[in-house]
Amino acid sequence: MSSDGLTYAAAGVDVEAGEHAVALMRASIAAAQRPETAGAFGGFSGLFDASALR
Repeated sequence: MSSDGLTYAAAGVDVEAGEHAVALMRASIAAAQRPETAGAFGGFSGLFDASALR
C-alpha cells in the first residue's frame, strides 16, 4: 500500500485554518477555565472533574 496522497490536505483538512481558528478561540477558552477543569489548553479533548456536582 502506497502512502502517496495520504496527507491532511488530501483528506480535506486545512491545518493552517485550524490553527487560525484555535488562535481566535484561545481567549474565550481561557476565560471558561474553572478549578474543575483538568489539563492545559491545547489538548485534543477536555477533562472535567464532576465529583463536586454530587
